[in-house]
Amino acid sequence: MKRKFLIPLFLLLAFPFKNFAQQKFDKIDFTEVDKFARSVKPDDDLERLTQTLTSPYSEEVLKLRSIFIWVTNNIDYDVDAYNSEKYKQISFKCKNPADCAEKWKAIADERIETALKKHKAVCGGYSELMKRMCTAAGIKCDVVSGYSKTKPYEVGIPLNVTHAWNVVTIDSIPYCLDATWAAGGCFDDIETGKIADYKKHYNNYYWLTPTDNFLRNHYPANKKWLYKEGYTKEMFFDAPFYSPQIIGNINLLSPSSGVLRVKAGDTVHFRFTDEEKFNYFQANYTGYVSPMVPHRRLANHEILLNTRDSALIQRAKFIPFTHKGNVYEFDFIVPEQTIYFIELLFDFRSALKFRVHYDG
Repeated sequence: MKRKFLIPLFLLLAFPFKNFAQQKFDKIDFTEVDKFARSVKPDDDLERLTQTLTSPYSEEVLKLRSIFIWVTNNIDYDVDAYNSEKYKQISFKCKNPADCAEKWKAIADERIETALKKHKAVCGGYSELMKRMCTAAGIKCDVVSGYSKTKPYEVGIPLNVTHAWNVVTIDSIPYCLDATWAAGGCFDDIETGKIADYKKHYNNYYWLTPTDNFLRNHYPANKKWLYKEGYTKEMFFDAPFYSPQIIGNINLLSPSSGVLRVKAGDTVHFRFTDEEKFNYFQANYTGYVSPMVPHRRLANHEILLNTRDSALIQRAKFIPFTHKGNVYEFDFIVPEQTIYFIELLFDFRSALKFRVHYDG
């Protein structure tokens, strides 16, 4: 049975002031807020819980941080609910918009009650709980439903609306956050489509994520929540798959799509920026998987190969590259045999995956 780790449950026109505000929040030390939020015991009285979490703070971002950390720390992903047919087939008929709103509120109420009493939720429960607690704290927060990219093979194929997250507004500026993926991750059984083995592991990447980064694996169903002009749903579907290990660091400059339309012998030029230092690049593709080469990772990010096996090193097919500052570049020559994907490895770790279509 094949299994793989999901993106934790676990890119250029956006608002120009977004990155400035993000940097402002990056300078805030949330250590004490996080420590306090994690010390607050569960309480199924939402108003009282929110008051406890936010009363020590006057700034909205600190109130929001306290709520976010408490939710990601205390609510586990509801694996059983996700795997049930009931979860996958939520539907109802409405007489009018008011009736629809009432029915959605009833669903939200049920999800929030389950989250607070059983300490479990799926993405709808996480996002509804965040919205209700933020509202109680006087913070504008909306639930956004949309598409998400969690598996490497999803590059270049149409997706369905299967996920929900939040957009919060602070000082009139919208920010994205995903409490579900920040809280932890699961394993995915590719054959059955079910998930299992939830692991709690906080991922700060999904806290006030810059718009370009968030769109690497999220796309809103309603364009009202799309803060990137000209970026279409189809462009999102065709975007490369970013491995969870590198998604917060890399900025891919070329190629512009995750679907590569090529011919045998073509050269594909890869160019990206990354603050980390890389030593080795490899590519897996249809019919070829790079062998693991024994190595040691030093504290300064240098990689030392622990082998004198020249044949093994040759089979590893390390790709020559250049870099200037934090800009890396290298070329990949499309092999003669037909391939369907290219997976790039940075220092022996999966980083990016592209789909290959042959022209002609």
